[in-house]
Amino acid sequence: MEVFTRFVREQLQTRLVQIKANIEEVASKTLNDVNVNVNVNLHSFAVSNNPPNPPRQQQLAVVRRADQLGQRETDWLRRRRQRSAEAIQKLLLKEKEKRKVNPEHAPIVAIAASGGGARAMVATAAQLTALHNCGLLDATTYLAGVSGSTWAMANLYNSPERMPNDALQSIRSTLSKPLINPIPIPLVDTDSTPKVALATAIERLKTAKTKVNLVDLFGVLLTAAFLENSPGPSGIPKISDQASGHFEDARLPFPLYCAVSNTPLLHNHSLQSSSSSSSSDPFIKKEHSLKARLDQSLKSHSFQSLSNFSSKRAHSNPIDSSLQHSPSASSSVSPSSSQSSSIGSHCSTCPEMYQWVEFSPYEMGLISAHNLEQGVWIPTSAFGRSFYNGTTTSNDPEVAFGIMLGVFGSAFTANLQRILQEISPDLPPEITTHLTQLLSTRLDTTHPLTPSQFPNPAYKLAAFSDPLTNHPTLSLMDSGMDNSIPFAPLLSPARKVDILIILDSSADIGTHPFLARGNRYAERRTGYTLLPDAVAEKHVSSSRNGGEGDGNGVEVVYLPLVGAAAKAWYAKPGNFVWTEGQVDSVAELAAKGVLEAREEIEALILKVWERKRREEKEEEEEEEQGGKGLK
Repeated sequence: MEVFTRFVREQLQTRLVQIKANIEEVASKTLNDVNVNVNVNLHSFAVSNNPPNPPRQQQLAVVRRADQLGQRETDWLRRRRQRSAEAIQKLLLKEKEKRKVNPEHAPIVAIAASGGGARAMVATAAQLTALHNCGLLDATTYLAGVSGSTWAMANLYNSPERMPNDALQSIRSTLSKPLINPIPIPLVDTDSTPKVALATAIERLKTAKTKVNLVDLFGVLLTAAFLENSPGPSGIPKISDQASGHFEDARLPFPLYCAVSNTPLLHNHSLQSSSSSSSSDPFIKKEHSLKARLDQSLKSHSFQSLSNFSSKRAHSNPIDSSLQHSPSASSSVSPSSSQSSSIGSHCSTCPEMYQWVEFSPYEMGLISAHNLEQGVWIPTSAFGRSFYNGTTTSNDPEVAFGIMLGVFGSAFTANLQRILQEISPDLPPEITTHLTQLLSTRLDTTHPLTPSQFPNPAYKLAAFSDPLTNHPTLSLMDSGMDNSIPFAPLLSPARKVDILIILDSSADIGTHPFLARGNRYAERRTGYTLLPDAVAEKHVSSSRNGGEGDGNGVEVVYLPLVGAAAKAWYAKPGNFVWTEGQVDSVAELAAKGVLEAREEIEALILKVWERKRREEKEEEEEEEQGGKGLK
């Protein structure tokens, strides 16, 4: 029996290797054909329809600490806090209190909208509409989105004078048409050709430093779906165009579109693969795993206890351990253990697998994966130009907003680790285990579909201490590769968020790892956690984070999209054709969750306002007493 089992296992392994080789060959040929066809078809347009780029001012990349904001965001924040103070005043009138609200006391409220494809797009638009209708959106300062929620944000912010309900209705209409389908976008100049989408494709072909890939094509399709009627000043929508209308008036929250990069990891993997010798299995190479690389990095930073912790994890479930890529992201170590002392705010230099990259109408910025207290920032309008040691070396235009929407939602460029995670529930356990072992050295670094590449603003930037500076290009992909909830940009010390409202429309609510990862990230940045690692229902915090009155805590409101409509077949992230009734079902469910939490959110805002007001008064009294003592 043992011999037979070994024979079957060997045959299975051989067959799997053959299948993968066949898939790689077909995929490579298909992608190559797509690239060739797209380049050939668009080249004629590029020759005749692309005027030379107008002269542009030289731009500089700025390295600054994570506790510092850009001047334009600081000025905008001042205007928004005035609106927030007015919103809080209205809440006080509801409580029959007539007190003037100082804008400096207005809590910084941030919305973290999750990924989840078209489901997240619909839910986010509905939730923003509900918050706006009950007056709570006016009290909100920031809105960060991942993947599908960025598409909802695009429908809101890319059209001047549009409000949340307008965005929801636009999405409702758009989803009733074939959305992600290349047939309605003929690559010929006819009356039916979406002009904005075609112009976006031409510009990307002209300026891209690498070949056009499927992510770029996806972005062109999203342009045709969402941006065709809002071309912007240049005829091609750009993120920086959004710094006008409602935005400059601070009538809507400050938008942060999120992506992640693992450029150094991908680069190191390719170097190791090319230099490693072949093993008996043509698929398995002698290369370092993620654990080994993290261990080496941790040892170089003298975090020996974390290195030991990583070694203890080696025998856990291979899929789970590969997902928990942060050295501090496992719950297998008790908080009281000796290792826990290194897993807090003192571990800001532990290496992260992914770097979070944020885009606002003002700036594009990325935080170092090796030092969370340092980042690089450039004007958003300069993203797309080549940089060397902090100075632009090209005159290329800003990357089109539609191309970036493709990047923000490019979950299909996931590495083997995430793909295996998605399909493992449908596979026999023994197949899952065998595949995990077979791919153990490639789970984190192999991307069957290549992420999009862009010029790296941090290239050879001497003032930025991060391996990213060695690479002229930046690989960007869906933030859900790291976390489907955008904790990273909103936990920046510079933004001083008081209340975090999490709108979770992602899959597997209650079992997914995103809340646990958010807690570990918060713990590393600030020393406190946010909410339970696994929660599948509404959760409103009560000054449990950082302690009452010490100014360090972030209050949390967690609103998961839970209900029959959220689990319906049409609400799967990859479905882009909905009936209006299906859109309404998910929208009503999402809005219901907000309305049920309305009173608790209002009470939380007033509580934090009272706390900040009281703290300032106590500080003034202390200063007054100190002044009297000096006399």
